[in-house]
Amino acid sequence: SASVAAEEAVRLKVVDALAPTAEEALERAHGARVEVAGDARVIATRGAQWVDIRPTVSQRVVHALANPALAYLLFLFGGIGIAIELSHPGAVAPGVLGLTCLILAMVAFSALPVKAGAVALLAVGLGLVVAELFVTSGFLGAGGAAVIAIGGLLLVDRFDPRWFVEPPDHFLPATAV
Repeated sequence: SASVAAEEAVRLKVVDALAPTAEEALERAHGARVEVAGDARVIATRGAQWVDIRPTVSQRVVHALANPALAYLLFLFGGIGIAIELSHPGAVAPGVLGLTCLILAMVAFSALPVKAGAVALLAVGLGLVVAELFVTSGFLGAGGAAVIAIGGLLLVDRFDPRWFVEPPDHFLPATAV
């Protein structure tokens, strides 16, 4: 894979042509022959109009949540809220906020290229931390923190540098919380 200038991409036949506007791209595409699923077709774009489609409010919210570091923090804060509610029954607010954070984390995970095994590790780690509230040996809490840390490292596929939890900047402080 290489990064080349637009003119160089045309010369190398990576792209067919350059068009400074969307309308000109539609005009240049008119009459082009392409193959779709083994069937030859001719593109007909004459008279086509460019339609600007804006995302809905719910799509904008999911897009805002689709940050791996934010999803990880929501999961951790959700777990902390549930753990506080279990250790202090009747407090209500930590449980409600924790459950809300967990649901938002699941929405964020659904919009990200997350690994199911990593989410399972996060859930197991959270379960171990909650279990530590009832069996105060320290081993369950430490093991839970370690499993959460491993799950956080494996959470997002690293095919794109923007889609993973950066260990030095986001991961360690989030795990310390």
